[in-house]
Amino acid sequence: MKKVLLAFVILVLLSSCKFPNILKKKESDKSNLGKEYNITVPVTVSKSTKTTLVKYIKTSGTAEALSKTDVISQVSGTIDNIYLNDNEFVKENSKIMEIDKSNILVDIKQSKLEYDKAKSEYKAWKNLNNGLSDKQLKLQTGLTQKELQLEKLQIALEKSTITAPFSGIVYDMNLVKGKYVSAGQKLFSIINNDEMIIRVNVLESEINRIKIGSDVIVKFSAITEKLYKGKVISVSPSINQNTHSCEVKINLINDGKIKDGMYAEVKISAEKYPEKILVYKDAILVRDGKKLVFAVENNKAKWQYVKTGVENEYFVEIANGVKENQDIVIKGNFSLSHDAKVKIIKRVEYKKLAEKF
Repeated sequence: MKKVLLAFVILVLLSSCKFPNILKKKESDKSNLGKEYNITVPVTVSKSTKTTLVKYIKTSGTAEALSKTDVISQVSGTIDNIYLNDNEFVKENSKIMEIDKSNILVDIKQSKLEYDKAKSEYKAWKNLNNGLSDKQLKLQTGLTQKELQLEKLQIALEKSTITAPFSGIVYDMNLVKGKYVSAGQKLFSIINNDEMIIRVNVLESEINRIKIGSDVIVKFSAITEKLYKGKVISVSPSINQNTHSCEVKINLINDGKIKDGMYAEVKISAEKYPEKILVYKDAILVRDGKKLVFAVENNKAKWQYVKTGVENEYFVEIANGVKENQDIVIKGNFSLSHDAKVKIIKRVEYKKLAEKF
């Protein structure tokens, strides 16, 4: 009996030690009842912008220098002097090389003697006053032929000095002093790429949307750090029957990075819609058949129904429902609800989005 009583006392003592802890746990659980666990959603935003919405026609082509030509020798002879190296810049009309003139100078002396002799004979016949016209006398005495012969040799003398037809870079010149060249032989090429031309093909179904003077945005795969602006300078009057497309020429200024032959992607402006409030297309959601966006105000997402208008590849006009310069969620918006807590982790400028191809 004493053993049973002792065991009961020990049990009561142990229970009294644990009981306060159990009470504390229950009180702690009660204090957590009704507590809200708010989640902050990270989002990316871009400002709604009032500007011109442009619809573009996209195509591609290859850049060409506006001024580029092969220089062909007009005379035969040995190269006497070369004044610059391959791939060097030269100004218009500057000397590039000379072909030996010694044979031409000898021929000119001989031709001048023959010319003077024919001229003397012409004067003698003219003094006789035999009724022949001046033209007939020159033909009869050979003066006309000698004049032409002398003129040709003088032109050959001029052509033996090779000058730059325009300012540019000389290239593909595989010649050395002393080498013989023939008339009609290519000597070198010259290129001025301060201005570039891009030839592109536009489908006949879209060609009437393009006009001379239309703005163009150009992207080169070899130049990733910037975009270039150009203008349409010509539209072909005919359609290629094989491709059902029309050739369009685009002009742009070179900053020194564009090379002849570079591949280019282009966006040609077609229709323009000024003074439109635009948002990035990823901002538009559809719920219960209605379009909406989320704007951020005081770190909360605000559900705003919208009415959209014209659009292009990346932007859409908001005709109603959004004001200019609002922070509009463009990423992280799919799971949002009205008044959800958000944190802006990135802001993307309109200009950056507009540069997308």
